[in-house]
Amino acid sequence: MKIPMRYIFTTGLWMFSSTLAWAQEPLKILTIEADDWCPVNCPPNQHPLGIGVDLVKKVFEPLGYTINYVIVPLDRALKDVREGKIDAVIGASASDDPTLVFPQHSIVPISDDFYVLKGNPWRYQGAYTLKGKRIGVITNYGYGDVVKKYIEANKNERDVIIYASGDEAVKKNITNLLDGKTQVLVESKLVMDYWLPKLNLQDKVDLAGGVPQDSVYVAFSPALPASKEHKREYDDAINKLVSTHELGTMYRAYGINPP
Repeated sequence: MKIPMRYIFTTGLWMFSSTLAWAQEPLKILTIEADDWCPVNCPPNQHPLGIGVDLVKKVFEPLGYTINYVIVPLDRALKDVREGKIDAVIGASASDDPTLVFPQHSIVPISDDFYVLKGNPWRYQGAYTLKGKRIGVITNYGYGDVVKKYIEANKNERDVIIYASGDEAVKKNITNLLDGKTQVLVESKLVMDYWLPKLNLQDKVDLAGGVPQDSVYVAFSPALPASKEHKREYDDAINKLVSTHELGTMYRAYGINPP
C-alpha cells in the first residue's frame, strides 16, 4: 500500500516537534544546603546521607527533581535560603529563622543537651547552674530559651561563650571540650549519639542533662514563589510514607523514632 507523502511528512514533523519539546524541557533542580550535622544531614560523599537528605530524595526525586545537595556552614545556608539563592535548607528550626516556609512534618524533635568531660560532677539543674561556665556553641545556631538567654547575657565575654563554625562545627566543639577550652558542650543528644561512637569518645564525655528545644525541618525559601508548592509536595509525600509504614523503616535505619 502506498502511504501518502503528506502523511509521512506530518507524522515526521510531529515526532520531530515532540522530540524537540522534550529536549527543551527545563531540568527541575532543587538546590539544598545544610551543615554537617549527622545523622540529620551528612556530607554528600558519605553513606548514608542522613535522614533529612533521605527524606528530600524520597519526596522529590519521584517528582522529576534532581537534588543538588551542598554542605556549607549553617549561617551561610540560612542566609542563602532566606535570600532565595537556594530552594531549601535541611535541619532548620523556627528559632533559626521563623520567616522560612516550614512544612507540616518535621524531621525530628531536638533538645539542648549538656555534655562535660568524664569525671566532671557538674549537672544541669536549671539555668542558674550554667552561671560562670564556659560553654561551646555553634555560631548563629537557633538554641532554646535557656541557652539563648545565657549567650545573650554573656555575649561580650569571649572566655564564656566559645563559638565553633564551619562545615565541622560539631567536631570542633567536641575538640574544644576535650582540650579544656570549654567546660560544657551544648548539642542535641541525637547528634552526640552519632558522633561519640564514631570518634570512639563514649568513655571521655558524659551527658549532664538537657532541656527540650524545638523540631528541625526541611525548610523552604520565603523568597521563592515555588516554595509553597514544594511544601505541599513534601507534606503530601510524607503522609503517604506514613500510611505505608515506609517512613518508620527509613528512620529505624538511623536508630531514630519518627516524630
